[in-house]
Amino acid sequence: MTLLALAPGVSPGYTILNGNGVVDLTTLSMATLGANTGFTFPNTPGTTLVLVKTVTATPALTIVVGTTVLGLSVPAIAITTATTGDLYLLGPFYTADEQPQSNIIQINAGTPANIAGVTIIQPAQVP
Repeated sequence: MTLLALAPGVSPGYTILNGNGVVDLTTLSMATLGANTGFTFPNTPGTTLVLVKTVTATPALTIVVGTTVLGLSVPAIAITTATTGDLYLLGPFYTADEQPQSNIIQINAGTPANIAGVTIIQPAQVP
């Protein structure tokens, strides 16, 4: 399994919002997965969002939950429904969704070829 790592300042696929500006979804740059079977990105709890555009059918996305309960892994959250060519907004994500000892969110794609692109939408940090 290889994962595409999306990070602030890296384009395409990562947009940092400044102030209270309006987000024009038609102009967002989207990253393609290529040979990757999913993607990762840093999380700001409660505010980070993911925009996913599908190509055909469902990409079988799953959000890997980083939290354990009594030492046992929590099952991934499956995104089961998707329509061809639609846009899906996932999030916000919370600390329980992050991978252990990090602020990284991991989303796997069972069928990466069904994803036209992904964009992370992150508000600017408060100074």
